[in-house]
Amino acid sequence: MAGSDLVQSLARGLELLRLVAASPEGMRLGDLAEASGLKVTTAHNLLRTLLAQGFLSRDAASRFVLGAGLFELAASAQDSAFRQRLAAALPALARRFSNDTVTVSCIVEAQARCVLRLSPERPGQLQRNPGNVFAPYTSTTAIVLQSYVSDAVKRLEKLHPFAEYGAGVWGSAANFAKTRALVRKQGYFLRHQQSHFTLALFLGNGHVLGMSGAAEETETNDRLKAAKIFARKFIASNAGE
Repeated sequence: MAGSDLVQSLARGLELLRLVAASPEGMRLGDLAEASGLKVTTAHNLLRTLLAQGFLSRDAASRFVLGAGLFELAASAQDSAFRQRLAAALPALARRFSNDTVTVSCIVEAQARCVLRLSPERPGQLQRNPGNVFAPYTSTTAIVLQSYVSDAVKRLEKLHPFAEYGAGVWGSAANFAKTRALVRKQGYFLRHQQSHFTLALFLGNGHVLGMSGAAEETETNDRLKAAKIFARKFIASNAGE
């Protein structure tokens, strides 16, 4: 592409990002201006914009380093690829248990949201981002998501404090902490009540597999076994990506 076809300020900003990324200890304004061939005032304005957008941050020594916004962008791309692989693998599990609803969920904007869904109401149709939200502290999916500490979980629990949303269910934070510890140990959470079950199982990368429907206890155990096999195979194949 010819230079005249480029948006010059964007190209300069990206070059500054590349320079910072290549310097693990960070770079100061003067060094960045010199390395990029930009005037100090131009470099300053571009860096100020990148700081405001969260793509850069500044350490105690006034050196520019990569910011959280850039890592979040990379994580979003990774999540997208992760979900594409899940979308390809999920229908086989749903076909085996065609009367159940099968979901994949993660924390989005401080809510436990379903991002992939297959249900008996729409057989064979994979729904992407269907809009389902799972209640924190009460739904099996949210409980499993909350059992693995991350910045996303911290944001969810800040928006949904335990005293207001969880105390009525668990009685004390200590009780909920015990359940979360058990989930981390076994990798799943299962409820079976009056011939109906809900199951959630951790898939890694902040995502949870969910299954729900009508089933007797022995049938529920079959689903748990199948979900474990699915998760084990998926995690193993994903590790090679």
